[in-house]
Amino acid sequence: MIASMKKITVIFDSAKTEETLCGLREYGSFHPSPGKKPESHEIEILKKKTEILDKALSLLPKTKNDDDQTIQNIDFIKLANETIETAANIKMIHEDLKPLEKELDSIRKWGKADKTMIDGLINKGINIRFFRCSKKDMDQFPDNVFSFTAFDDGGTTVAGVVLYNQTIDSDLGFQEVYPPLRNVETVAGIIKEKEKELLELEIKLESYSKRKKAMEHELFSLHKELEFETVKAGIIEKDKISIITGFCPESEAGRLKEIAERYAWAIISETPGEKDPAPTLVRHSKISRLFSPVMDFVGIVPAYHEYDASMSFLVFFTIFFAILVGDAGYGVIILIATFLISRFTNRLPKDAICLLYLLSTAAIIWGAISGIWFASERIAEIPFFKALIIPSIFGLSPESDISIPRICMGIAFLQLASAHVWRAARAYPSLLVFAEAGWIAVLCGVFFIIDFLILNSPVSPLIKPLVVFGSICVLIFAGQNSDGFKNGMIRGLKNMPMTILSGIGCFSDTVSYIRLFAVGLASKEMAVAFNSIAMSIGFETFFSTIATVFILISGHFINIALAVMAVLVHGIRLNFLEYSTHLNMEWTGIKYAPFR
Repeated sequence: MIASMKKITVIFDSAKTEETLCGLREYGSFHPSPGKKPESHEIEILKKKTEILDKALSLLPKTKNDDDQTIQNIDFIKLANETIETAANIKMIHEDLKPLEKELDSIRKWGKADKTMIDGLINKGINIRFFRCSKKDMDQFPDNVFSFTAFDDGGTTVAGVVLYNQTIDSDLGFQEVYPPLRNVETVAGIIKEKEKELLELEIKLESYSKRKKAMEHELFSLHKELEFETVKAGIIEKDKISIITGFCPESEAGRLKEIAERYAWAIISETPGEKDPAPTLVRHSKISRLFSPVMDFVGIVPAYHEYDASMSFLVFFTIFFAILVGDAGYGVIILIATFLISRFTNRLPKDAICLLYLLSTAAIIWGAISGIWFASERIAEIPFFKALIIPSIFGLSPESDISIPRICMGIAFLQLASAHVWRAARAYPSLLVFAEAGWIAVLCGVFFIIDFLILNSPVSPLIKPLVVFGSICVLIFAGQNSDGFKNGMIRGLKNMPMTILSGIGCFSDTVSYIRLFAVGLASKEMAVAFNSIAMSIGFETFFSTIATVFILISGHFINIALAVMAVLVHGIRLNFLEYSTHLNMEWTGIKYAPFR
C-alpha cells in the first residue's frame, strides 16, 4: 500500500539553519521539497567533485587487496583525476597498438627490408623492384635482369628484379609491389615500447585500485554533503525567519513534533493536496514485495494519489510468464538455475530469487496441464505427465488453438475489469461508480465481439445490450462532479469523441492479450522445429549423437532466452500499459527519499 503522507512546513530562526538541518537529518523521515530552485556555488563544486570521483571509480579494476576505507590525508580529487588520466592513456595506447599490430602483420614477410633500404640500394646503382606473379611466370622476365623470390604471399610469389646501373622497364606485365615504409624490426620495437608503457600504466592503475574503498567512502560523504547543501539552498528566507517544506509518513508525524519542541521549531502539518509533489512510499506485504524487482527494473513509481497495484501486477505477471514461456521443461530449467544461483552466488537479491521460484513454478504448472515438456509428444505420453493434462488446452492438439486464446481473453477481461472495480471503489459514493460499471459492461461486450470476430464463435445476443448500456452509463456519469447532475451529463456528452476513442481502446487492449497465446505458440513451434531437426539426424553413430544432442541443447536454450525476452516485453507491457491505462495511472510518482 502507498503510505499516507503529511505535508510539513518547518519555520525556524535563520541563524539556526545548520542546526535545523542537522535536526531534520537526525529525524530521518523528512522528505524535503525545495521552495525555490536549489542553486549555489558550493553545490556546483560538490557536483563536479562527485562526477570526478564517480567516473574514477568506474574505471578502477576490481581487486581483492583494497586498503582500509579510513585512509587519512589523501587528496581524493587529485587521486581521481590521476586515475582518469591513467585510464585515458591506457585507452589511447590500446588504440595506438591496433594499427601497429596490423602493420606488423602486413610487413612481417618483408623482414628487415623497407623503403629506406631499397632507396639506399638504388642510390648505389642497384635498381631493384618487386612484382607479384607465380613462380612459373618468373621465366617471362627479360634475360638481362636478375630475378629472385622475395617471399610467398597468399598463394602468389613476390619476385625481386635487379639490374646494376640500368633502369628496369616500367612495365614488365605484372603488378608491382612496393616495400613498406618501416621494417619489422622498427615496428616491433615501437610495439615493445608501447607495451612496456602500457604495463607501467596498468600497474599504476592497479595501485590506485587499492584506494577504492576509501574513494567510495569519500564519494558517499560528498553525496551527503551535496544533499545537505541542496536542501539548504532550497530554504526560503524572509527577514530573520526561514521556512523549509517537505513531507513525512503520517505514522512518523508525532515523532517530528517531539523533535520540533527540542529545537524550537514551528510546525505546520497538513494533508497533501492534489497538486502537492508528495513522494510515494510503497509499503509492501511479504507477498507483494516479490514484484518490487520488476518495478525497480522498469524504474517507475506510482504517483502519491494513484494506486499501489503491486499485488495485482504480481498475480497477472505470474500468469503471463507461465503462458509466454509455456513449457514445463523450460520451467524446470529456470527453477534449477535459480537454485544454483541462490546456492553458489550472491548476484541476485532475495526478493528476485523468490520471484524466480514463483515464476518457474507457474511455468511448470501451466506446461504440465497443457502437456508441453520440451514440445515433445513422447514425453507428454508418459502416463504420469499424461494424467496432468487438461485435454481442452493440450498444446499439441488443434483444440488448444481455440481454447487458449479464449483463456487469454478471459484474463484480459478479469484484469481490465478489476481496474474499473478498483476505480469504482475509490469513487464511491460518487455517481462515477456508474461510469465504471458502464466500462465493465463495455469490456464484457468487447469480449463477445472478439470471440465472434477472431475465434468464430456464434454472435452473442448480449453484445448489443452490454455495449449500449455501458456506453449510456459512461456518457451520462463519466463527467459527474460536485456541480450537479445536469452539468455532469453535459460534460459527458461533450466528451463523447474521447469516449468513443476510449471504447475503441478497450477493443485493442483486450486483443493485445492474445499476444500471450501467439508468443507461447511461436515458442512451442520453435521447440518442435529444433526437435524435428535433431531427430532427423538421429543417434545412429557417435558423431550423429553429438550433433543431435548439440542441436537439442542449443536450440532449447535459445528458445528459453527468447521466451524470457518475450516476458520482459509483453508481460511487462500488459501490466504497465494496457492495465495501467484502465487504472488511469500515469506513473509520475516521486520516490520517497528522506533526508538522512
